[in-house]
Amino acid sequence: FLLLDDSASVSMVVKALSDVGQNKKGFPELHEAFVEAGASAEAPVLVVPIWPAERVREELRLAFPQYDMPVEIIKKELRPIITRSWKDCHAAWAAAGSENPTDLEPLLAVESMAKFGGKLVATGRARRRGIAEDRPLQGASTLDELMADAREAQSALKEVLAEGSTWSKTQFNDPKRVPLASARRKWTSGSSDLAPNAVHFDPGVKDRHTAFEKAKRLQRAYEAEPALQEVFDCSRLTISFSSPVDMSEGVRRLLERLDVVWLENRFRSPTCLGHRDIVMGVQQLVTVHSDAIGPLNPLGAATASKRRHVSEVVLRLQGLHDE
Repeated sequence: FLLLDDSASVSMVVKALSDVGQNKKGFPELHEAFVEAGASAEAPVLVVPIWPAERVREELRLAFPQYDMPVEIIKKELRPIITRSWKDCHAAWAAAGSENPTDLEPLLAVESMAKFGGKLVATGRARRRGIAEDRPLQGASTLDELMADAREAQSALKEVLAEGSTWSKTQFNDPKRVPLASARRKWTSGSSDLAPNAVHFDPGVKDRHTAFEKAKRLQRAYEAEPALQEVFDCSRLTISFSSPVDMSEGVRRLLERLDVVWLENRFRSPTCLGHRDIVMGVQQLVTVHSDAIGPLNPLGAATASKRRHVSEVVLRLQGLHDE
């Protein structure tokens, strides 16, 4: 049988099955079964995914309600777009390892992880053992709380990465004041920093409307309210490395220093479009201010407590993505 990680994308499954299909010596039983079913023994094996066009259409309508793309167009255009993207990304990945292929090996060795029983462990191994995965949730329960927590978490995370810098102390939440293309949104670290020799990019926190729309898309049929507690990219940063060696070291340092609640290694299992990177969920405690009058606060004095907020950090290798 063929063992694949349960996070493998459709394109990775297609590639794995295609490789098996070309390996007659390694998988003789499979080829014998093809022949018994009437296939020619010399015919090449072609693996083609059948995309659920109707579901894709509904997902597009939810994400972009201003557009309504006919199913026929999706069926016609989707496959060549995905195929072209996969080939381009695969070529970029091959080029990244053309000089020193061994430099990429540490990145491929990093396993995707999540928290099980409060501990960060390899996802595949834990699931195969039947261990229940912890469900990460934001501490906020309203949109106002979520956005306030995101702003505080964004500033705190930047200060951890770039302590004392002007970049860490500046908020970039208004793209009209500071355009996304502005160099002010970027900070380059040194070799001794947490993510060494990398360009840190702050796109600002997600705007309220987009955050609420995403929460509605995540809302399940049986839930009465949008899934605000499952929107993890309100606070987000992107860190781009020019060297896979620096990136591997950065992953190690970040795992040691930060409270990482999940890590998805898309170098090992690229998306269906072929994109490769590492995505981390970083949990922090943010301050909750209140002056509400209640049984525990009869005078309405200002009080403060803590609740958790998860930010999304994307680690990229320059050359694989448009910068």
